[in-house]
Amino acid sequence: EKSAQLYLMAFPTNNKQKDVSFMVLDLGAGKGNNLLLNNKIKYLKENFSLTEDEKVKLLLLEEKINQNNFVIDNYYLNYNKNNLKLNTAIKRIIERKTTATNEELGFLEKFYGDVEDPELASTLGNLYIKNGDINKGNYYNSLASENGITLNSNTPSQDVLDTSTPIVPTIETTIPVINKNLSNGRDALNRKSYNEALIFFNKAITNTKENDLDNILFYRGKTYFLMGNYDKAISDFNNIKSVNENSSELYYYLGVINHKQGNIDKAKEYLRKSRENNPSSTWGRKSSIYLLKL
Repeated sequence: EKSAQLYLMAFPTNNKQKDVSFMVLDLGAGKGNNLLLNNKIKYLKENFSLTEDEKVKLLLLEEKINQNNFVIDNYYLNYNKNNLKLNTAIKRIIERKTTATNEELGFLEKFYGDVEDPELASTLGNLYIKNGDINKGNYYNSLASENGITLNSNTPSQDVLDTSTPIVPTIETTIPVINKNLSNGRDALNRKSYNEALIFFNKAITNTKENDLDNILFYRGKTYFLMGNYDKAISDFNNIKSVNENSSELYYYLGVINHKQGNIDKAKEYLRKSRENNPSSTWGRKSSIYLLKL
């Protein structure tokens, strides 16, 4: 251990720095030297580009060191859908905890948006209820139960947690499912909870009627736009047959996307359409300003 530390000090720019640091980490883990482990983990995270396997190793060590008080560092919560091993490790660590932070729950929501695993939905539902967010808790638990996951009977329901709120089932049941999903999606979109919004819009679009389709495509495309996923956004926008009241906003988004993709002439065309459609609207004014940049 001392020779490794001496090597790191003697050759600070050597390309074996990371390898030697992991060797020291293994030595510290074997001896239960938590101070050494914490110092070396911090050094590795701050100074090297780590592989997915290396991140998993550090994460599990941090959990072991901190035990019941462990809060996952935001370093690990930068979501990448291609890191399935790391994502799964984070999910399992959160499942072993009694509560989760908002950042940890946000990470799990992004993971769920890609895998749509009913067990993960159940985890999210239970954790949100423990955190006091009954609406999100019930929503994710409903996704879990739809896919055959039996909910924990010890999980408090909305009735138990909030007996002061009367239950009014008659109004709820008169709302068509498609409109409810669209409405919930728009609410999530307004809260900038984009992955949650996509879940609602995707559910809506699978059961939609032809006359509802354009509205759902617009809001789902808007969600993709705000997430920076321009390919999916433009795909939804191009499938809209009738724009109606959202036309100025839609043309603005299409103008911005085309500009970012290098299609300047098309960008100008769409931005002019937005401006001409409703020049006094927010989107008409934004289009006029954007055109000045081109």
